[in-house]
Amino acid sequence: PALPDPGATRVLFLHRSNGCLKKSPVYCCKSRPCFSSTNLLPTKQHTIMKRLLLLTGFLVPFLGFSQSPSDQKQSELLDQGHLNAGINIGGAFGPISSGDTKYLAPHIQYFLKDGWSIAIEGRHNVNGNFSRYTGIGLSSRYYFVRDRRLALFGQLGASLGQSKFSGQALTDAMQYLPISSYSYERYKAWQKSAGLGIHFRIAKRWALEGLGERAWTDLNRNISYRRWQGSIGINFLLK
Repeated sequence: PALPDPGATRVLFLHRSNGCLKKSPVYCCKSRPCFSSTNLLPTKQHTIMKRLLLLTGFLVPFLGFSQSPSDQKQSELLDQGHLNAGINIGGAFGPISSGDTKYLAPHIQYFLKDGWSIAIEGRHNVNGNFSRYTGIGLSSRYYFVRDRRLALFGQLGASLGQSKFSGQALTDAMQYLPISSYSYERYKAWQKSAGLGIHFRIAKRWALEGLGERAWTDLNRNISYRRWQGSIGINFLLK
């Protein structure tokens, strides 16, 4: 299929695959017919992330009953005034056409109140062979369950940065053509994310975490890319 025009708009339609209806993006162009990019929206990791979120929700009632005394809520790590530094490494498996996503997210986290934090966060994403994103922004977390070692949290974030995008690389990927040398255009771009995570304390100042999130990344002025992705991370208490 041909590349979308710079003024293309993006809509969704439903298609049937193996008896199930699935959403796919359609790029509608001013000067040429619309084309579908079904493979840009992988469904395998979508299902995995949904199961992770359901499992997290299932654990909430059981963990909530065990956290009555204040000394059981990881006050040394998650209370007001504490400052943490950490890094997350993750990604998502994609179909052959769009390729895998890999990302790196270092952050500095400050607790405004017990269990509620705000962080300055960097983001670097690689989406297959057609897109790169680097940005910096803010994220906020709320730890709605805090036990002696385990905690569950929700996170929202947004960052502003630069996207490097090759429309030719995207077209070749969708047609399963061999990778060649591409030129990339640069755009100012946003990335937004929302997810749920699990935090596990391993020492007085150290904690591990796992995060599953939905991310929306601008490729250029008219096209955005969305994907379920997961990461693992480590945090260290600075003060």
